Amino acid sequence: MTLLDRALEKSENLFSDGEFITKLSSLVSLVTDSKNSMSNDDLTNYYSKGLLGILVELGIQTKIIDNPIKNCPPFLIGTRIESPKLKTILLYGHGDTVPLQQGQWNDGICPNELKIIGEKIYGRGVADNKGQHLINLLALRSILKNAQKTWV
Repeated sequence: MTLLDRALEKSENLFSDGEFITKLSSLVSLVTDSKNSMSNDDLTNYYSKGLLGILVELGIQTKIIDNPIKNCPPFLIGTRIESPKLKTILLYGHGDTVPLQQGQWNDGICPNELKIIGEKIYGRGVADNKGQHLINLLALRSILKNAQKTWV
């Protein structure tokens, strides 16, 4: 079995064992409303409580940097250098979401609570951008864990 095959199998297991949904639910519960006057604090909370655990697990050194533009959200910068001879990979995304739109969702769906109906997953940021962050980071984790077995 190739490295890619092992990583894909590990990634598929993230769905079947529930880890992906559990982690995504945790991210969605962190409100990061871009129109909220507290969004800078909310984003810092999302970075530190939502993303930091998996970033540390991946060996990524992180730093939250104030935005040089007044009243704009901070940046989370992460770095992991295996070798300066290797190419750089950049993952980019934003943590804020559009306003919660309370009362505008279908009955039984709350924007900051993950809800699965049939094959659809509902919750603020599931597609843009919390779900993207999680998928990218978990895919990277699958590759790194399987690559380490090959390299050892």
